[in-house]
Amino acid sequence: MRLSFILRLAFRDIKGYKLRSSLTIGGVAIGIGFIIFLLSLGFGLEKLITSEVTDVGALQIFDVSPGKSKIVKLNDETIEKFKELGTLEEIAPSASMAGKIDFKTSTTDGVIYGKNFDYLTLEDTRILAGGKYSSENAKEALLNITALKQLGIKDYKKAVGEKVKLTLAIPSEFLKNGDDKSKETSEEYTIVGVIDNESSPYVYVPLTSLIKMDLVNYNKIKTRVKDKTKIDIAKVQLENLGFKVISIKDTVSEVVKFFTIFKFILVGFGMIAMIVASMGMFNTLTISLLGKTREIGLMKALGTSNKDINLIFLTQALNMGIIGGLAGTLAGYSSGTILNFLIYRMAIRTGNEPVELFYTPPIIILSVLLFSIAISFLTGIYPSRRAARISALNALRYE
Repeated sequence: MRLSFILRLAFRDIKGYKLRSSLTIGGVAIGIGFIIFLLSLGFGLEKLITSEVTDVGALQIFDVSPGKSKIVKLNDETIEKFKELGTLEEIAPSASMAGKIDFKTSTTDGVIYGKNFDYLTLEDTRILAGGKYSSENAKEALLNITALKQLGIKDYKKAVGEKVKLTLAIPSEFLKNGDDKSKETSEEYTIVGVIDNESSPYVYVPLTSLIKMDLVNYNKIKTRVKDKTKIDIAKVQLENLGFKVISIKDTVSEVVKFFTIFKFILVGFGMIAMIVASMGMFNTLTISLLGKTREIGLMKALGTSNKDINLIFLTQALNMGIIGGLAGTLAGYSSGTILNFLIYRMAIRTGNEPVELFYTPPIIILSVLLFSIAISFLTGIYPSRRAARISALNALRYE
């Protein structure tokens, strides 16, 4: 029997039972559409989160610290060792300590950070008002928004040029060897910039000004890898020296792992709808088999082979799977596209940055379509084999 004739018979059966076939195809479409929609959401959220940190420049920056180790220290000698590794090009130390910030009659607790220009550049510090230090030796400070609010300063621009008194408690581990007590000192600094950050209150001052207070050790170094192909090598080198290394690449890897699990969970929900659709398809094929028993007997009596009978039912199942798969893919993809458009319009109207919440990689569309075809094929195996095994004589006697 020719393939074109088998296809016509399969489509004739679908047309002959329009309501039942429509419901079956609709069930497949809902299952596939649900899977596409959920996967698009998963990929969209993953892309949205990782796009902020996956540029190569950010991936090449490491945060290095002693961790919980009491043996290794970050100091100028350590920096020289880092330079000798040959994989790092910018090495910027910083130190942080608890302190008090005094402005006129207001006082607040906060964290004092010592950071020079190179560290601010690697960190990409965002300045809301004013600018950075005039020099690394200047008694100048950058305060974040929260610190200014707690000091009673509402107009950030007017804060620039004002004086603040910083009382620092320098931990003993930061001081010269032999010092076993922390050192408290007070210095007056001029506010030259406001940092666009609303976390807990903190202040940036030039690290050089803290070094003048006998500070010799640091608690963090931010460094950049020279070559993007040597990111992993540089990390291993630093870890072999006993330091804890934090990279955005590690964060991205964790995000990817989380969303991999998340997408499997979403697919699981979609599979529930697909299983229900498969049961509907199985029921449709079985009823079709019962309704065509006499016709199958007549076809066999006229010389139709078991293989052809088998192909007719398998083709009918594949047709429903392909049509339902295409309709579901179109529905799932269109739903995500429409929601992306609505979110975009809403963001524009409210003055926010537009985001793409749904993203569907082409490979996912192809994979889901193939999955739909595979499920249809598996669902059609039993009814097609059962139809092929029917005796021509018994089929002709069937009422």
